Amino acid sequence: MRAINLKTNHLTAPLGMDAGPLFLSWQCVDGVRQTAYEIELTANGETVWHSGKVQSAAVHADAPTVGGSRVRGCWRVRLWDENDTPGAWSEARFETGLAQCPGMMPSTPLPAPTGSASRRKKKPQARAQPSRTSPIVRHRTCAKPLLQPRVKRGCTLPPRGCMRYG
Repeated sequence: MRAINLKTNHLTAPLGMDAGPLFLSWQCVDGVRQTAYEIELTANGETVWHSGKVQSAAVHADAPTVGGSRVRGCWRVRLWDENDTPGAWSEARFETGLAQCPGMMPSTPLPAPTGSASRRKKKPQARAQPSRTSPIVRHRTCAKPLLQPRVKRGCTLPPRGCMRYG
């Protein structure tokens, strides 16, 4: 029995992965059923974690976080079949992304802006009053906008809902 379609965090051979725990998964071939698995995880050539033989039919496992920036990792899995016969090792590779970029992130906080412009409150601007030539014309008693332009003083119909007609 052997494992195929090995995936790390649901991806095949991912590059630039985020830091965090690893989710390892695989599929089984060349056997009736899987009875156990064994996983070995290496980072930059050093063994980080070894599961030992785990009696389980699960085709996935959680592995600890591989810390650091641009870590080249590898994990391999070996499966046991229903006759308790170990299969060949299957291997998958991954690489983590940049943990911190010293050129992009300042080590000290940025200074607060100085000058009167940063402390000055903006004054609210007064609304422009309509002039005599403004297209907005209001009724003289209720101040609702009129639907038609004023031709002569007092020669317009009041807007709908106005209590005073005249």
